[in-house]
Amino acid sequence: MYRTDEEPRRSRCELFMPPMHRQYLLMREAGFTRGQIKIATAEAKRVAKQREKTNRRVVKGLQPYDEMIEKMNRRLSKLGRGGGGKK
Repeated sequence: MYRTDEEPRRSRCELFMPPMHRQYLLMREAGFTRGQIKIATAEAKRVAKQREKTNRRVVKGLQPYDEMIEKMNRRLSKLGRGGGGKK
């Protein structure tokens, strides 16, 4: 049987954890410092913002142009290094 022995899924309300409690668990039980938590939070926010920006570009149909620019930049960087891979 497929997944018959598992507990039922928890609701959104049951999954919610107040930020201060989460910080307490990370500091007291996992050994992280307040500074480490702050750095990780900032990084997570930066990545989320980048994902949002990427998603907006995909929705607008700009992704193919972004990929073309990335490909050209990779080729130019290879030329700048004097490499190219082929001899």
